[in-house]
Amino acid sequence: MPSPARSAVPLALSLSALLALTGCASLFGPGLEELLLPRNAFSGYTVHSVDADEVRQGPSSPSFTEIEPRECADTLAEARPDLLPEGVEAVAAQQATPNRRGTPETVYHYTLATGDLSGTPTPESVKRLLTDCFTFTGRIEDEPVTGAFQSLPSDALPEGGDGVLVTSTPAGGGPSVEVRMAWGRVSEVHFLLVAVTLGADSSPLSPEDLTAECLMEDPAATPHIDELMECTDRMRDQAVEDAAAERADRFDALLAKAVDRLAERA
Repeated sequence: MPSPARSAVPLALSLSALLALTGCASLFGPGLEELLLPRNAFSGYTVHSVDADEVRQGPSSPSFTEIEPRECADTLAEARPDLLPEGVEAVAAQQATPNRRGTPETVYHYTLATGDLSGTPTPESVKRLLTDCFTFTGRIEDEPVTGAFQSLPSDALPEGGDGVLVTSTPAGGGPSVEVRMAWGRVSEVHFLLVAVTLGADSSPLSPEDLTAECLMEDPAATPHIDELMECTDRMRDQAVEDAAAERADRFDALLAKAVDRLAERA
């Protein structure tokens, strides 16, 4: 089965994936690179600019098929253009990958573009997407997947900006994928911030750590195995919830920095 993290991105209508479909290296704008987020904005991550060769290669992830309900499949087909809008004048992009591997694991993609991006998602298309694809099912290379689209509001978004949260989980029990996306326009610059998390439903704490946490609740007691299992389940759920909240806060902080940086240099 292909990587769920790579597979979720096309379904999320990622502008960075659209930009990757072009083979025009001349679209890269040196001036835009100065507007990308500074490397220290991604603490604990390795950041690199996406060069023309990487963009020219395009996305390698497979597409979802057999999407249900039918309204969702139709909306996705209408909302996702196949090529980069012709009016785009310049592009700059960067990717941030974690220095330490683990689960859950989040990779960030940040893209800037100037010109006419009329082919990108409109408020109307996003509204239809959230309605028609609130929950959906589909397949990736015959692997059943369930998922959902949700609105991703943020005070950091500029006027006219928008965001969505896409989650998908293989029916066979593989790791779930979470895709956060926010986009908008500041002055003449369009931006897209994407965070792809693999294993979003996984606990950042190991089973050993969870057991240790439970034993520390009452060091003098010797809990029954059922009590210990109940405690570790509760601790795991809390750890997953805390990790999700931390990802949301970090994404919002990065979004605020991105918008402020564009506004300062407008």
